[in-house]
Amino acid sequence: MKNLKEKDFYTAQVQGVKDLHTIPDYLKIGNIVKDGFAYPALFQMRQMVGAAFELNETNTEEANFSLESIVLQIMNRMDPKYFRITLFDPRKLGNSFKNIRRIGKVIVDSADMKREVDQLFNDSIRIMNENLATHKDIDDYNAATGEIQPYRFVFISEFPYGLRDCIDKINTLMNTAKESGLFFFFTYDPSIDLGLSSSKMLVNEILSQVAVFREINQPEDIYQVENVPREAFYNKQHYLKLDRYDIDESILQNEVSNVQNRTQKKLSFNIAEGIRIPIGKSAGASFFLTIGHEIDNYHGIIGGQPGKGKTTLLNNIIVNGMSKYKPRELQFVLVDCAGVAFQEFKDSPYVLNFCCSSNVETCLDSVKFMENLLQEREQLFKENKVTELRDYLSKTGKPLPRVLCIIDEFHVLFTGNARSSAYVESILVERVIRIGRKFGIHLIVSTQSLGGGVRRSFLDNIPLRMALGMTADQSAGFLGFNNEAAANIERGYVIYNNDNGAPRANKLVKVPYLSLDEIEKKVQLYNKK
Repeated sequence: MKNLKEKDFYTAQVQGVKDLHTIPDYLKIGNIVKDGFAYPALFQMRQMVGAAFELNETNTEEANFSLESIVLQIMNRMDPKYFRITLFDPRKLGNSFKNIRRIGKVIVDSADMKREVDQLFNDSIRIMNENLATHKDIDDYNAATGEIQPYRFVFISEFPYGLRDCIDKINTLMNTAKESGLFFFFTYDPSIDLGLSSSKMLVNEILSQVAVFREINQPEDIYQVENVPREAFYNKQHYLKLDRYDIDESILQNEVSNVQNRTQKKLSFNIAEGIRIPIGKSAGASFFLTIGHEIDNYHGIIGGQPGKGKTTLLNNIIVNGMSKYKPRELQFVLVDCAGVAFQEFKDSPYVLNFCCSSNVETCLDSVKFMENLLQEREQLFKENKVTELRDYLSKTGKPLPRVLCIIDEFHVLFTGNARSSAYVESILVERVIRIGRKFGIHLIVSTQSLGGGVRRSFLDNIPLRMALGMTADQSAGFLGFNNEAAANIERGYVIYNNDNGAPRANKLVKVPYLSLDEIEKKVQLYNKK
């Protein structure tokens, strides 16, 4: 074949389009081959519910690269709030997505895949019954309500390996995929034998509903497209070439770095908008505890068994909070009801109030401090005729720090008499949790008592939950029904969930250990700000 010269209509289609709230009109799958030239194969997204690249003896790597390229296009062209990406790779444990696995949720265990598909199934039913009852599709729903119902993209390597128990639900999901905003992209291995004839029939039915790319000329990497009309393509062709330039590994890696850099640049640490503190890494990328910043999380709760890393997580929150903000922007109220922690921070200018005592009455003094702080800010905002911290900072130009109150072993506060317990509940739940955000006051409570110590009034009012290692039953009770993600996870890891424990929101975060020497050096440095 002649050397191919590309006429890039793709650039003309997408230039100037950024932060879309809906799916792209076109995705580039490869290059259409015609008369010795290669034209970008622009596939219309709304013409399909998914795509499959059929594998053979030689094309696995390039097919995986093609999936990775699609992931990058979605990330480049959609606002992150409007999509979720999940990667299934049970056979190669994430290596099929080696270039992009650090920027997506990777699932490799068959049981986890089944849970994820079950969650997608339940979500689709909910979306169809609730969100789309009076709206034609996700775009219409988002535009009409001002809410955000994200599109969901599932990428599967070497389908149907490891998915025997999920095939029936995947097939059912295909029937409502367009309406519920769900797309499946996968590489398909026809050599995998599922045994049962019924399973084979379901696989064939799934393939019949997606665009299938089957290689018909291996030396030239030419693919024929099946199951879609000619009109689904930008220039109505059914043959394409997976151009080596498009799937070059170094180019993909550079694109991943570019996406990460753009995301990093977009991250705001503006204290007027909220708090963002790095606490570790998830899928190889920095991960942030986020309060505010257009996310409806203003408080958090941490739970875990003894020795699983709770102290390390709290130290990271405090130390890294100091690293990102000045004392005039962020201050802490530190309360340890066990009487052993936080000593390294006691004299820091970042610490507004400090209590380290196992005596309930002594700890109640810090609760009283929070009550007084709220009253002071209520009066201050009333005098300046503002209702939120953002407005106060903008109107007055004066600094007023956000306050992050951290209470370790908070269940101890409820071991006093009924009167003191009712007082704690009234201040922390009715005041701080429910209205504190307006005044820039936020609460993080933690406990190792995972039975009655986790009060429902806290769980019911705090969507952000951070779970360290615990039993499966404790995980389901702490994170949420049917969410056992924290069961027996290793020390130093935490399940970060900002959606009331919904399994789809789980993020596994590795929290770095901080030695006492490291903490002291960092605190001394940040105290000089």
